[in-house]
Parts: sequence; C-alpha cells; structure tokens
Amino acid sequence: MFDSLRSGNEDVVLSPIVVCQPSGLQLKRKCTLEIPHCAYQPNTFWVMDVKTCHGDLLTTCSYKWITVSTNSIAIEERKLLIDVNHFTLYACVGVTKAPSHAAKRMHLVSFLDATQTTHNTVKQRVYCLNDYSVDLKVAAEREITLGAPPKMSDSTQLLVYDTGKDVIVEVDSLNDQWRVLGSSSERLPYALVWEAYTPHCTLVFEGATVAGTKSEKLVCDILAYQDGNDNNVGKLKIAENVFGELPESIVRIQSQRNQVAETLKEMLDPINECATNAGDWQALAEKMGCSYVRIKWLETQIGSPTVVLIHQWFAEGRTLGELIQKLEEINRPDAVQELRNLKTQNDLDNQKLHLNENMQVVRRDMVQALRKKRPGMEEDIENDNVPAHRARYTELELDVLGIGRLERAPYSPDIAPLDFALFSAVKAQIRGIRFDDLESLRRHVQTIMSSFDK
Repeated sequence: MFDSLRSGNEDVVLSPIVVCQPSGLQLKRKCTLEIPHCAYQPNTFWVMDVKTCHGDLLTTCSYKWITVSTNSIAIEERKLLIDVNHFTLYACVGVTKAPSHAAKRMHLVSFLDATQTTHNTVKQRVYCLNDYSVDLKVAAEREITLGAPPKMSDSTQLLVYDTGKDVIVEVDSLNDQWRVLGSSSERLPYALVWEAYTPHCTLVFEGATVAGTKSEKLVCDILAYQDGNDNNVGKLKIAENVFGELPESIVRIQSQRNQVAETLKEMLDPINECATNAGDWQALAEKMGCSYVRIKWLETQIGSPTVVLIHQWFAEGRTLGELIQKLEEINRPDAVQELRNLKTQNDLDNQKLHLNENMQVVRRDMVQALRKKRPGMEEDIENDNVPAHRARYTELELDVLGIGRLERAPYSPDIAPLDFALFSAVKAQIRGIRFDDLESLRRHVQTIMSSFDK
C-alpha cells in the first residue's frame, strides 16, 4: 500500500495511513482531520501533499490515490490539518526541496528479549521508526508475536537527512557486568529508514550471572547517528533487570541450546581446506540463508561463528530437527549423529521435567478445589484404600501440601460389611443412568436401598 502512495521515486511517505470509516460516508458539513507527520521543518525544506483513496484497508483491488487540493490543507510543525467532507483513506507524502537539508524526525525504540536467552545472554532489538505512535505500535505487535510481551525502553528523537547515508547504531557506556557478543555497532540501510520499512538490528549482550538467577542490571547507552553526521545523535538509556527467577523449563532449554552450540563449534569452526565435500560453518551459514556480507562479517568477529549461527537459528524460532536437516544437506553425518544422541537424552530429561511441573499444577489445583468445596476442612483428608491412595509417594505429596490424613478401616466383610453387601449393588443399578441434578440421584438411590432386605 505504501508503494502505491508514491507517484514518483522522489515521494516519501511522511504519515501513517488514516482510515476514516465507513468509507464513502458524506458529511453535511466539513470537519477537520488531524494527521501526524515526521517531516522536519516542513514549510522550509519540504513540498507536502495529502492523498486520498476511496476504499478501506481490506480492499483487494489496486489503490488509486488522488492528491487533495492544497487550499484545504494547513501544515504545522508536527501535524497536518485537512478539511474533509467524506470518510475514506488519507495519507501525507512529500518531496524534499533541498536533499542535503531536508530531514525526517525518527525515534529509536529498543525491545529487551529475555524469553529467548541463551545461558546468560540477552538480546536488545533496536528499531528506527518514524516519529509518530503508529509505527511504534506496529513494531510492538511484531515483537509480541516473537514470544512474551517485551519490555520497551524510552525513545529519543533522531534526525535522518536525505543524503543516502546509512544509520549507525552502536553501544556505549556498558556496565562492567556485561559485554557485547559480536560487533558493538550495526548499520541500518538508508533506503529502509527513509522509506519507513521499520528497519531494526539486534545487539547481543552476555552477563556474568548464571541464567535462572537475579542479575545485575544491564545498563548502557544505545547511540544512533547518520553516517558522516555524528553531531546529531539519538540516544537510548537502557537500564533493565534482565534476569528474574526463570522457570526450570526455560533454564533447561537454554542449557540444551548451549550444548548444541558447543557440540557443533568443535566440528564446524575449522575451515574445510581438504578436497572433501564435508561442510564447515560457512556451508551451514549458506544453507541457513545468510548473505555473503553476513558470512564475511562473521569471519571478523571474536569467538566462534558457529555459536553465533546456532543462537541466531534458535532465536528465530527454528527447531533442532530443522538444524539436523541442514547438517545433512552439507554432508555432515558425524554432526547429525551427535545431535541425535543429544536430542534423545534431552527428550528424556524434558519428560521428567514436564512430569515434575505437571505435579506442581496438580498440587495447586487440588488444594484450591479442597478449599473451595470444603472451606475450613482442608487440613485432613480421607482416601479410600486403593493402592494409588496408599502409595508412599501420594502420602509424601500430602505432607508437602500440609494436608493431614485420616486412617480408613481396611476392606473386610466383617469390619465394613456395607462396602461388600450394599454399595456395590447400588452402583451396579445406577451405572449408565444420567441424572439431571443431585436431587434426582438421591431419590433414585433411596428407592434402590428401600428395596433391599433390611
């Protein structure tokens, strides 16, 4: 849709697309529509137009945008005021008067992703967005789809000029408990920033604290500036408690991913300079879809390129099974067998872990059910004498919950004759019958019991 807004290569989208519904509704009198824009000093360095299109965002046909008369537009520093007489789609585009001086107001937003931590590492994804709230909402929705709702740092303004220069994002003033894995700076392509394609980069930090425990705060500044113009710097102040008490299952997943990375590091890091067709980390990177530039960048980094690739693979939501398939494609049966052995052991460990977590849920639900059904009477419970109720493990669970046990007489025709002479006969006669309420069941049971010989 944004592409259809541009009538020429020089047009720049400067606002969100505003949807006024129901589309086509005619107004008896004109009203004023306010649209935010991100043009810096719009009346000095920009020629701005408002375009309208009949339809809505669900229209499947091609969009045909029409320029609104400038007589009905008032341009202010951060917004446009438009006189409208009907509802439809509206948006603002502009052409720069002086490319070296015209600029867009951008802001930086970073999302802390602590849900996909590997050992004691976390990721900060940094976006460079147009300076209005809609782009921020789009980025936030994208981050939420990657896992748990992320934490968002405060945003700060940045000016990006029409010079064709990329935006540089770098880490500064990082506290002593943390270090940057890989490069401490990333480059956002100018075209993606200028054309509002929600560009972002990922910075990876490693802390000195073991995952699953409280960590010192991750404190740093994230700076952004346009290449060649470091006098205009956008700045984000990051101060996040990145590690809380993580669930055992997440800690175990982190540990398993580290095992995969460490296993493959020893096998794939050495470059294959022989005449064999066994692939190394570069072959794996190609199969993963990494570009030539990305592979060359990995060669310059300190540490293992294989470890970076594996962590990136899992961070994108890819599975161990898919990784094994890529290793088969680069002719590494040795690595495939190692991962399959590792996967078998991890599956067994996960089964034990899930059983333990399920028992915790059962404990919680049982206590809640008892307290709801028998308020004030949950301190003691009487089970019947089936083996599962008398098992030592069951008794230990009741002790953990703080629930007392009432002893029940053993099954015996002499001690509990009704268990044998009455209850089994009653159950046999009501088996398979559906009752609408408890009172119907009670009357039916009384009828059956009255028919027995006293």
